[in-house]
Amino acid sequence: MTSGSGVTPFDLLRSIEAACARCARVTQRFSLETLQADEVEQLALSKAIEQIGEHCNRLLQKFPVFSGSYPELNLNYPVRMRHRIAHGYDDLDYPTLWVIATTSVPELHAAIRRILTDAGEDLT
Repeated sequence: MTSGSGVTPFDLLRSIEAACARCARVTQRFSLETLQADEVEQLALSKAIEQIGEHCNRLLQKFPVFSGSYPELNLNYPVRMRHRIAHGYDDLDYPTLWVIATTSVPELHAAIRRILTDAGEDLT
């Protein structure tokens, strides 16, 4: 199964997995306290979450049947977060983004890794 551009659902899953890993690296570099005080950290975390949502949106749009086969991924949630960040809402709640980055993103990351591993992907 490929899209018109030759991209497969597993290509997009690998992109989501990589974006989740980037988000984890970002959160390991600082704390909620420093996030609230540092604009660069706010931008880094916002962009990391935005990228996850963008890849999830592409998967939903290009492969709705495939996406529907994995309801545990709850791909609409990262897409909604991406829209909230990308469309210039000036009142982002950084404590909420921190919770998303440190709880929801790791859960999505683990689920994506399970799917890729079950499909025979080597994630080492």
